[in-house]
Amino acid sequence: VMTDENRTNVFVKELKMYVDYLRNEISEYTSELSAGQIKKWNSFKNNLIEGIAYYQNLFGTTEFFKSERSKIQNQIEQYQLELSEIEIPSLVSA
Repeated sequence: VMTDENRTNVFVKELKMYVDYLRNEISEYTSELSAGQIKKWNSFKNNLIEGIAYYQNLFGTTEFFKSERSKIQNQIEQYQLELSEIEIPSLVSA
């Protein structure tokens, strides 16, 4: 049986996993940078930003996570900050 706290952790852990994935993808990319790769990373980052906004709204309006709301929102805000600090490379014009 999953408790409210375990379910909450799933949301936050998933967000952490995606933020870490994006950071690692960018830092470990060794091939020549392409416009397609940049577009993929930007799209991924934008989807995460939209997902964070969705969860912030969800956790702010539902009573289901009431006992953990502050903890969840703090964790989400931490990953939102980490995400905002990830810089997507850009192509340099010659």
